[in-house]
Amino acid sequence: MSESANVSPYTDATTNQGIADFLNNLVSLRDALTNNDTTTSATVATNLQTTENTIINSISEQGAVQSGLQVVQSQQSTTATNLDTLVSSNRDVDMAQAMTQLSQAQVSYQAALQSTASILSKSLIDYL
Repeated sequence: MSESANVSPYTDATTNQGIADFLNNLVSLRDALTNNDTTTSATVATNLQTTENTIINSISEQGAVQSGLQVVQSQQSTTATNLDTLVSSNRDVDMAQAMTQLSQAQVSYQAALQSTASILSKSLIDYL
C-alpha cells in the first residue's frame, strides 16, 4: 500500500450475499431450535459452517487493509518527524520549500487517518 493508494471500506456484492446467507441461516437455526425441529437444525448447522467462511474471509480482508493503513500512517508520522528534524537542523533552509513538503506530508497523513476511521467505523451491524 502506498501513499496514493485508494482504499474502499466496503465489501463486494458476493461477500455481502455471503453475509446475508449466514444471517439467514442464523435465523433459520433459531426458528428450528424454537420448534424443536432436529432435522432442520442439523441441516442449518451444516449450512452455517459453510457460510461462516465468508464472514471469516471478510474480517481477514478488512484486517489486512487496516494493517496496511497503519503502516502508511506510521510511515507518514516518521516522515513528518524527519521533516521537522531537517527543518530544525538547517539554518539556511528554504522555508517555502520546507512548508510545501510539510503540507504534503500532512495531507497524506490526514488521508491515512480518514481511511482508517472509515474502515473502523464499519461493523457487521451495518450490513443488517
